[in-house]
Amino acid sequence: MNKADVETLERELALMTDVEVRSAYLATDRTLASEVADLLAGECERRHIEV
Repeated sequence: MNKADVETLERELALMTDVEVRSAYLATDRTLASEVADLLAGECERRHIEV
């Protein structure tokens, strides 16, 4: 993932509801690039979403 990809994902995360972020994180199940899973985990933590 390059910087532009990360910025795009961060913009998308900002538009997602807590339920969508949680579901996306749980769906990663290590099948996505670890950078994506890490960004989703960080967003869950930032929003205080229980996973």
